[in-house]
Amino acid sequence: MNKTFLKLAKGLTVYALIISLISLVVDLWLPQVHITHVYLYLIAFIYSVHFLLTGKLTRAMEDKPNRFINTYMLLNFGKLFLFIIVIAVYAYTHRDDAISFAVTFMIYYILFTAYEITVLLKINK
Repeated sequence: MNKTFLKLAKGLTVYALIISLISLVVDLWLPQVHITHVYLYLIAFIYSVHFLLTGKLTRAMEDKPNRFINTYMLLNFGKLFLFIIVIAVYAYTHRDDAISFAVTFMIYYILFTAYEITVLLKINK
């Protein structure tokens, strides 16, 4: 494994742990905020997908930097499509928790994507 990937993996892991801790605090101390009861699994799932894609993106940056944009767009499209399927299946099978699941999922998606973009911009410089 290369140094860039290890650095990104450590940062992503710490970021996921911080999000998990904040979610736990919100769930325990702010009961009026409706977080889905599967939020820790949700964080683990989104973390896993981002972890795998981070490996692919760092490899693409090193192997073929001129094709990085195409790889990034293709991987993000696939990720977004997978996430839409997960939300739809969960909403269909757990109708009572569908709205809080979708909102929680979207918040985590935005947080992880913001982190990913920030890190990729730092690497690009």
